[in-house]
Amino acid sequence: MNQDLLAPPSPARAKAGARDAVDDLPGEPLSVVVVHTADELREHLPAWRRLAEVALEPNVFYDPLMAMPACELFAADGSVDFVLVYAPNRMYPQGPPVLCGFFPLERRRVPGLRLRYTRLWRYEHCFLCTPLVRADCARETLAGFLDWLATDPAGSPLVQLRAISGEGPLHKLFVDLLHARGNASWTSVRYTRALLRRAVDAEAYALAGIDRKKRHELRRLEKRLSEQGQLEHVELAADGDLDAWLDDFIELESRGWKGRNASALGCSAADQTFFRRAAHEAFAQGRLMMMALRLDGRSVAQKCNFIAGDGGFAFKIAFDEEFSRISPAAILEMENIALVHQRPDVAWMDSCAEPDHPMINRLWQDRRSIEWTWVATGRRPGDLLVALAPFARWFGQKLSRRRSATSKSTTSS
Repeated sequence: MNQDLLAPPSPARAKAGARDAVDDLPGEPLSVVVVHTADELREHLPAWRRLAEVALEPNVFYDPLMAMPACELFAADGSVDFVLVYAPNRMYPQGPPVLCGFFPLERRRVPGLRLRYTRLWRYEHCFLCTPLVRADCARETLAGFLDWLATDPAGSPLVQLRAISGEGPLHKLFVDLLHARGNASWTSVRYTRALLRRAVDAEAYALAGIDRKKRHELRRLEKRLSEQGQLEHVELAADGDLDAWLDDFIELESRGWKGRNASALGCSAADQTFFRRAAHEAFAQGRLMMMALRLDGRSVAQKCNFIAGDGGFAFKIAFDEEFSRISPAAILEMENIALVHQRPDVAWMDSCAEPDHPMINRLWQDRRSIEWTWVATGRRPGDLLVALAPFARWFGQKLSRRRSATSKSTTSS
């Protein structure tokens, strides 16, 4: 597994960084601003958009494109602290300050205990919580954030960095800083999920990473599907009817198992509104990829991706279960691989999938690490709690297994 999957930046991001050195060079000292409402956050939109452009690691889920509608729809009660790390503009000291870091946080309490902790905000449909940090002052920004955690009057002894990238330059900076500062930490969850890293072309990618038997099987299934009518691969064009595509996707997903489990976008007005707002904003910026596999004009599979920096994030895929034996989602995924290889601005794509996803893991050859890490903020008794956490989890699991065994024994008797 490549440990630097997100580096180096694309030429476009490098060019943005070069402009940044001239236009908005951060200086010292850093300052922290905390806001809680969408109206407050909206005041920082220009600086936030700029930060997303020049972030050390892109994360579309914390990009204004998705996080702004998420704030409006899923954090309207003001329960999220949006921590913004600013620095004065070294080139233009009298100008607006430079936004260097974006850290959305939730404050929580352990059920039944008085213990409080803080964690990165993971809203509905958020599959990555890596914070946005400027590339040219990443170390200073992370240090400023850790300083704030230790001194915030409403702070807690623990912060959970959940669903963050477990590799790449930002992760390395975090590890180095925690070691240098002496902050105790414990990674409670670590796994990998599929990642597509562009090869020379789609054919080379398939030959190197997809089993020959699997490639033959997908070609056979696509031919079998084409025998039932006119089969075509369609991509949303720059002048396409976006609302028609979104309606089609929501309807298709709702007819499947997600609809039956009430987890489809169409099952919630807030979820549907979030998707539409994010898609419209991405479409306007040229950062939306939507594709469909259609049989006689009817979608049997659809996929939606969002672009951030030099990478992509596979947001959702839906398929018609009437054709499940022919694997329309896997057939469409082969088209997705081809389309990614046609876009020079997309060097990689995060599957945002479960670690053991049976379909995507067989088609995408790379992996990226995802971690949940607990960090002591410097407040008592943070270090002690981090030290005891592995034992507490072991004891809890053992107690749970014993209760389960007792329950089964009682039921059988």
